[in-house]
Amino acid sequence: MPVWITSNENLEYFFYSKNLENMSRRTYTISARKLLQIADFFNNPYIISQVINNEIIPTIKFENAMLFLEDSFEKLTKGQGTEIYNSWFQLFYSSIDFISKNFLYFLNTSIESLVLINKKVLGEIIEK
Repeated sequence: MPVWITSNENLEYFFYSKNLENMSRRTYTISARKLLQIADFFNNPYIISQVINNEIIPTIKFENAMLFLEDSFEKLTKGQGTEIYNSWFQLFYSSIDFISKNFLYFLNTSIESLVLINKKVLGEIIEK
């Protein structure tokens, strides 16, 4: 087990993966991003898809949109399998959509982060 996964986080990941059908609301304490990182480490396309679609995309906000854009862009450039690729693609475009709809906010508060975005991706954000 890598050192960046604590035993508590590992337990919560396995709880999440075993109780997906029974979860009506989020009942764990680790962040959705950490849960996604652990699912990615274990290369579990089903959990990756569930976390992205049920935990992350519905809750993208100003504080995490840039992080999820960076995470998904990194995964897409690595060119993983189709199941995983589709989930990361959804996260990538959901992040782009959120940032483009709130572009003036990001321009006024996070210009340093905008400058670091891949130029093609930034062009797509501006175009939207």
